[in-house]
Amino acid sequence: MHAIQQYKPGKLIYRRVPDPRPGRGQVRIAVNACVVDRGDAPVPGLAVAGVVDKLGEGVSRRWWGERVAVHLGPDGGGYADHAIAPVEALHALPDSLDDAAAAAMVGIGRRAMGIVEVADLVPGDVVLVLVSRDGIGPLLAQSAHNVRATVALTDGATIVGGQVTVVLDGVGGKAGRAAFDLLAPGGRMVHWGADPARFTPEELRERDLSAISAADSALANLSGGLRHLENAALTEAAFGRVVPTVRTFPLKDAVVVIPEIGIAVLVP
Repeated sequence: MHAIQQYKPGKLIYRRVPDPRPGRGQVRIAVNACVVDRGDAPVPGLAVAGVVDKLGEGVSRRWWGERVAVHLGPDGGGYADHAIAPVEALHALPDSLDDAAAAAMVGIGRRAMGIVEVADLVPGDVVLVLVSRDGIGPLLAQSAHNVRATVALTDGATIVGGQVTVVLDGVGGKAGRAAFDLLAPGGRMVHWGADPARFTPEELRERDLSAISAADSALANLSGGLRHLENAALTEAAFGRVVPTVRTFPLKDAVVVIPEIGIAVLVP
């Protein structure tokens, strides 16, 4: 098969490699879609969708030929014609959800579901979403609209004045701080990413604000864990309530420049 491998940080190569074989409790997936990772994943390709075409020992035959999506975890390996996954991590897909959207929701959508859960959005909230390059902003905006919140999106370069009750901050830095300053008393700052906005505990107390982490480690500790968030993301997409906008590119093109903004998906 063909696969894209990382031979040093940020440097990828497209090459022929041996076909993988599933071990006990694993399946092999013929990959139809893989989300492009933003950042230097040790083994690129964390979230895929495709068809199970080989079963490892102990796996029920019901999975053979099943169309599935799966988050491969830190081991990655989805930038390839085939990927190996544990059977317990699989999500069977409904006909209403295509492979590209399914991969996007397992990869990006599960984080969006976790952020929304942590933010505890309610009708009447005024939500400012600082969009990051991974395409999560529109998913957060749709989720907020679904609970009848008012939503504003910004890339951090332009923030319209006026108080908000919730900031969803995936940008941090100066833009995150500017958004923090727009929070009304009692507001909530939900942040993730490597460069959170800077503010002090005294500022939080004086303005009756709360700051909540939605980093991956925090989301993993939510009730039901990451699989619960993956189920929620796929369900929302299947019913058309939260729909990812994706751009597809041939697998081999991952070794060249893929646009840095939005959800990009590699296809065979």
